[in-house]
Amino acid sequence: MAEYEYEVTLSMPIYNVASYVERALLSALNQTFESIEFLLVDDRGIDNSMEIVHTIISGHPREKDIRIIEHKKNIGLGATRNTAIDNAKGRYLFFMDSDDEITSDCIDIMYSKIVKNNVDFVAGSYNVINCVGEVEEIMKYNDCFLYDSNIISLYIKDRQKIFTPIWNKLYSIDFLRRNKVYCIPYCLNEDILFLLHVMLKASSCILISNVSLSYFLRDNSITGVIRKGIDDKLVKQHIDIFREMQYLLNQNKNNIVYIYGYMLSFVFSEMITILSSDVFLNTSKKLYINKFSFDIDLSSLIKLFRNNIKYIFEYLFIKSSFPVKCFLVILFKCRMKF
Repeated sequence: MAEYEYEVTLSMPIYNVASYVERALLSALNQTFESIEFLLVDDRGIDNSMEIVHTIISGHPREKDIRIIEHKKNIGLGATRNTAIDNAKGRYLFFMDSDDEITSDCIDIMYSKIVKNNVDFVAGSYNVINCVGEVEEIMKYNDCFLYDSNIISLYIKDRQKIFTPIWNKLYSIDFLRRNKVYCIPYCLNEDILFLLHVMLKASSCILISNVSLSYFLRDNSITGVIRKGIDDKLVKQHIDIFREMQYLLNQNKNNIVYIYGYMLSFVFSEMITILSSDVFLNTSKKLYINKFSFDIDLSSLIKLFRNNIKYIFEYLFIKSSFPVKCFLVILFKCRMKF
């Protein structure tokens, strides 16, 4: 049995967040839970973020629990999170971005749930805060205990939505390391694959209704970039994600139908985004759309999803011709206007 110096490691990447890091770091250090290692990973930004960090932690009551790992060069958010997985000294790991804010009882509540129920991870609810400081959306779970030979079956069959972000979840570090669950470096949307890996390997989790994090939208944040639009780089990264899904499909034959369902939703969303974009010409759109084509075991899919119109519609859309896809997207846009 592994020995741990702390019960929880809270990991935070530091990269060009001078305007936000003080709020984030102070909310982390303000936790009511005692046994926390604060693992700050310096990913070599070009602003004065680390100067602000050193000013905050100097003389802070929890200074002895703060550890800084310095990368030799900038290697990206995904790789930074991998640094945390490999180096955490806590029994459980909590990812936090350096421009968000958590409630003072965030770790306390999640820790009590994960220890009491001995699950692989706990996921908390969160607020989405817009650029003027207003709550734009509340991403809220119903309190729920999920237990199955594989969580992905519940996610797909019963539509138990688990929000994609890596953060605001408390993971068993032994679960992550034993199953080699890591992020993909240099990928803007690596959360999608990380969650898929987690769901394929996990046998239990708890979703809690407590809102424990505020996610602040920024134009230059990863999600902000994705929300503003799509470009060649982002599409190509999503194609890489899709190929990795296909690899997982071949490696997890026991869950093949469930991965089909996960891929259906991902590919459908990606196709809608590409077709709705004003950035690409139709020739480029068609080229990218074709990159997301894959064969689906229709008989198995219908058997599993016969009562779920959403998946059937997504399947029919994906398998339709390019002109039909374009027409349906135009219809959808017209409907949204009215």
